Amino acid sequence: MRRTLFFFSAILITLCCYGNTDKTGLPRGKEDTRVAAAAAAFHQAMIDIDTTHTTEIRSFMLVRKGKVVYEKYCGNETPQTPREMYSIGKTLVALAVGCAVDEGKLSLSDRVIDFFPDDLPATLPDGMKDITLRHLLTMNCGLEESPTLLSIFNPSVQGKDTINWVREFFASPMPHKPGTYFYYNLFATYIVCTIVEKATGMPFIDYITPRLLTPLHIKALDYDKSPQGVFIGAWGVRLCAEEMAKIGQLMLQHGKWEGHQLISRRWMKQMTNLQVPSALHIALEKNTPKPKEEKVDPNEIHSQGYGYFVWRGTNDTYRAEGQFGQVILVHPKTDTVLVLTNYTKMYKEFYELIEQYLYPVL
Repeated sequence: MRRTLFFFSAILITLCCYGNTDKTGLPRGKEDTRVAAAAAAFHQAMIDIDTTHTTEIRSFMLVRKGKVVYEKYCGNETPQTPREMYSIGKTLVALAVGCAVDEGKLSLSDRVIDFFPDDLPATLPDGMKDITLRHLLTMNCGLEESPTLLSIFNPSVQGKDTINWVREFFASPMPHKPGTYFYYNLFATYIVCTIVEKATGMPFIDYITPRLLTPLHIKALDYDKSPQGVFIGAWGVRLCAEEMAKIGQLMLQHGKWEGHQLISRRWMKQMTNLQVPSALHIALEKNTPKPKEEKVDPNEIHSQGYGYFVWRGTNDTYRAEGQFGQVILVHPKTDTVLVLTNYTKMYKEFYELIEQYLYPVL
């Protein structure tokens, strides 16, 4: 009898001391009431300024010092609801490249055309042979997107499933020399995914599963493929808020997770630090012509600089960002990761309100 009582007492003490024994999720801390109030004010402000009445706040999570101190799910959203994260997939691709670089399978100086000898145009434009993996990761490869590739977003276009994305990428206009012009190119990410597959000899997801997904306890990742069966990366990844927070926490911890260095600190520093100036289109060298109508606002959210598929932000932050307000914002100085999933078209106001209401409580 005493042994039985001792056994159950030990279990009770363990549960009281450690709470939830499920190790797959982020640990929970005491809810921060200041964050809760700021999140509510942010939410209301977004709704109030949206004259189109289309903004939808879906989820909000703040992780401080490795513990979730606030989370909120709106409407029909649940902690397990996976959502299309759009360009946040790009950051996942950059992490995968880091693994391949650490293993000696890739180098930033690798020439892109060397991976695709059978997919190049008969006549190479000037500069195409000089495009490197680094140019793709920093969005200044010199190529712009071809109408054929962009047509895949048009629901009325027939035969989209027969387009060879790699060949069309290299057939795109090339008005700039590599490294001279920042042009946010969706399909550059897809080419990086294809390079990872060629360099590692396995499908992209098979490569990252034991290196990233399994350690982070991200199971059965839902994602889209190209007509050639390759992970797209630039969009089509579906994640829930906590999975996004784990990716942010991995970046905040310089690639370390549960005592294991999944990606080298060296790579994480390069990936999340400023690599090139940015705006949606901007000349990187003084001798590169810039469109007359282009005016770069130094305070605009996309003009703070770019790493490897990561945007730099104000207050020494950096972020993974997806269309319509999907954000993983990392603030190293306060040891926090902020995750927001939304539907909004008010980008300028969205980030202004983040700075006004949420930055002060990070």
